[in-house]
Amino acid sequence: MTDDLDRLAADFGRLSATVVVGARDERSARLLGYAEFGTRTAPARPAVSRAYDAHLGAVDRSIDRAVARVADGVSHATGTAILHDVGEDLREVFVDALKSNTPPPLAASTLRGRRRRGNLDTRSLIDRSLLQPGEVALVDSITVAVARGAHKFKSE
Repeated sequence: MTDDLDRLAADFGRLSATVVVGARDERSARLLGYAEFGTRTAPARPAVSRAYDAHLGAVDRSIDRAVARVADGVSHATGTAILHDVGEDLREVFVDALKSNTPPPLAASTLRGRRRRGNLDTRSLIDRSLLQPGEVALVDSITVAVARGAHKFKSE
């Protein structure tokens, strides 16, 4: 009995971790904010928050299953490994949401401007034609960062 309790205590001690899924740089984070909340000239297109809300239950269930496997002694996964897997799944959900055509549709003037720059994509949150050398497209900027422990990530 004591061995089982010791194992369980050690296993749960290994599970403490924190994950952040989001933009990898300040420019992309700003663009995500503009998309989520809108600007003076562009309507809100909250693709990421809607995707998060729609998948939150699945994320919770995935974590619960992984922790239960550790508690049952079936898995020796760490919290870092579990949250990395969940974070990667959520990153894919966010990327798919950004690639979908989040309403409202783009204005005719926006589409004309894109065409002038050689961008024929009509999806609302995809415009690579404005990127400067070295910049990453918003959809490509979504990353996963996992740290051991329950601490908070420092903003850069």
